Amino acid sequence: MATTLDRFSVGLADPQEREPGVICKCACGCGEEIVAGYEYIEAEGDWFADTSCFLKYHGAEWRFAEVS
Repeated sequence: MATTLDRFSVGLADPQEREPGVICKCACGCGEEIVAGYEYIEAEGDWFADTSCFLKYHGAEWRFAEVS
């Protein structure tokens, strides 16, 4: 086999060749896995899959602001 000087002849490793690393499960209790390489919400060391999980965990809800 001839040696090539083409720097693009060997590409990057395919990230789909191995399973993604699971960091932990969502703190709200939904069971969603927090996987390395994706974007999630982190608050004080707890990880949440999305906004609804974050609100559920903290007992918060979306509301309209009104003048009393």
